Amino acid sequence: MSLPSSDWKHLRRLLRGPLADVVPLQDADGAPHIGICFPEDWSDHKALGKMPPPGSSVGVAGVAELVDADLGALVYAAHGRTVREVCSITAEDGGASLKAAIELTIAMVEIIDKAHTAELGPHRGLTPWRVALAEDGQVQIMGWGLSQLDIEDFLDDEEAKPSINSLRYCPPERLEDAEEDASTDRLVAALIAMEFLLGEAVHMGTFDEVLKAVEKGDAVDQLPELPEAADLAFSTLLASYPDERHTTSEECLADLRTALESADGKSLVETLKEAAEYASHEEVELGEKWVWPDGELDAEPGDDTVAEAPASDEPETLSPQATRALEASDRAASAAKSAGIAADKGVELGLREVEGVEAALDHADQRADDAIGAAENAKKAADSAREAKDESAAEAFAATAAEAAMAAEDAADQAKAAADKAIELSEAHRTQMRAAFMERLSTLRAQATEGQSIALTLPKMADHPPVQAAMEQLESQQGALQALEANLESALTRAESSDNAEAAEAAIAEIEATIAQRGEALESIAEAQATVRAADKKALEHHQASFETRIQESQERLSALQEAPAFGVGTLPEPAQELQERLSACIQKAKEATESTREALANHDFDTVEDALVSSQGHLEEATRLQAEIEKAVRSWEADRQERLDAAARSFIEQLEGLDALPETLPDPHEALQDAHRQTHEALKRARDLRARCEETRAALSQAQDIEALETALESAAAHLEEAQSATFEWHKAK
Repeated sequence: MSLPSSDWKHLRRLLRGPLADVVPLQDADGAPHIGICFPEDWSDHKALGKMPPPGSSVGVAGVAELVDADLGALVYAAHGRTVREVCSITAEDGGASLKAAIELTIAMVEIIDKAHTAELGPHRGLTPWRVALAEDGQVQIMGWGLSQLDIEDFLDDEEAKPSINSLRYCPPERLEDAEEDASTDRLVAALIAMEFLLGEAVHMGTFDEVLKAVEKGDAVDQLPELPEAADLAFSTLLASYPDERHTTSEECLADLRTALESADGKSLVETLKEAAEYASHEEVELGEKWVWPDGELDAEPGDDTVAEAPASDEPETLSPQATRALEASDRAASAAKSAGIAADKGVELGLREVEGVEAALDHADQRADDAIGAAENAKKAADSAREAKDESAAEAFAATAAEAAMAAEDAADQAKAAADKAIELSEAHRTQMRAAFMERLSTLRAQATEGQSIALTLPKMADHPPVQAAMEQLESQQGALQALEANLESALTRAESSDNAEAAEAAIAEIEATIAQRGEALESIAEAQATVRAADKKALEHHQASFETRIQESQERLSALQEAPAFGVGTLPEPAQELQERLSACIQKAKEATESTREALANHDFDTVEDALVSSQGHLEEATRLQAEIEKAVRSWEADRQERLDAAARSFIEQLEGLDALPETLPDPHEALQDAHRQTHEALKRARDLRARCEETRAALSQAQDIEALETALESAAAHLEEAQSATFEWHKAK
């Protein structure tokens, strides 16, 4: 579209650029804008017809919105001075500070990131003339999607050498006609920032020298000596190959902000405020009557001429033929605009790599050019019809305008049909590619769930230090796996929902890399689980062996108690009988506790084993104490008994020795006829027999080996002694 030139007012200065000039403007309300104006021989370049239409960058912070566009004359909602203007001022002091250069780089990278996130695509023509700096430090990038026209021609024809000031900001991949991405724009931003720092372009020298440097991508070799963090950031930004540059804007910004922490010098805002006090030697003064052109500069800078104005303010009276001619011209202009829009839409939505699309787009572009040519013919015919002096001539021009309008409309229809065909072929290809992509994604999603880790049973010796250490390592591995799986799910979701092929492929690459990492993580988890099991087994065996030893010791003590001499309750003295009963109960409880440890140990129930062992030990200690008390009581009782028996034995011996002596011989009973003699004989014989038996008992007492035998012998001795005393008395009586 185009606004009347009277709606744009210049500020009496202009900055010459490589191809186009930069003109500060104001709209009818006084709001600042910046115009980019191409000379006539560039104003009809095909790339200008393919750039994004006005309003396409609305809402993308930092990307200057294109608000007015005519062939070769573009107006952006931006204000301030370009980086090139500020560089020409700071160069007199050797350039800006490193701090200001890094702040400028950060601002440009943030804008680039937002533009690519909004899917505006690469800039394709970023130069110091396309970056506006407001005095408060605000940065705006103009001309998004406006390629370097002379570089495009150079790629088509090596004899058409581009401006050296265009070539200096050309990335290596552009000369190879390769795909460009955000890293391409960040590389050019770094070239601009380094020029801001140095006061001159990174690539200096002759055309051939600059071309060779750009082709080699040796911008890194041209860097000045920088602090380590800044050198790392800019070396990565300016790397020759895209895969050597920062992968994401976040990574790039992190490096730049680290570099900014140690950067010295004035800030970007301070630098711009100082520069605002000076004029750039690259600026050209414009006369007050110079107006914003309708497609090209109509006057040289400084020329105060302006297009011839109407003689009066009265409305022009047109003939019917001129009116028809103007109407036809308007139809032709409308058709040309429609053709251009259709061709632009085809370029925007068409995929040139798809068979048939390239030809359709070229046809649409050619027919759009034809429509524009027809519209120009219609306009010329309409102008001629207005100026015609006679009716027949005006009629002829009107007919010519009508024919041109029909030709423009026909060309527009063909351009639209060709663009629609290109879009249709591209959409079919996209649908096919999307189906293949989703199938590929489905395969990756299946791979993403393969080989799930098996949950580890809680170790039996989880409190053992080596097992704890192994468990901590396992938990760390499992945490890493969870993070990987979360990243994997996020990448899968992004890939499924992305409409941008580049972003989808990036997500696919991330998915594949994460799946590989997940496989490694699963292997690490399996190894960690094996380590946990081995540590648990070793600790279990050690613990079990320790319990086995303690159980064996308890068993041996129990056996020793059970094998100790038993005392019958009936044969024990009364104080020891109660102790003996308690001892038997303790031994039984210790036996039961020891048996329960065996069962618990077989089940690896170590808490129960420990409790049972403690219980068994307690019962065994009590049994040992009771046994000692019983033995003490028995020894005391036996000592008393021995003493009593010894006294009885001494008394027996004394009484035996007190028996009267008996005759050695007895009278013959047959000679004793009288009864008295017979009785005496029998009594003496009986007394002597009992006396002999007492002597035998005395010998038995001396030969008694234990207290039981002594007690039996004493009982026998007492009986014999009493009979002997009785028999001796009877003998004395009979005698």
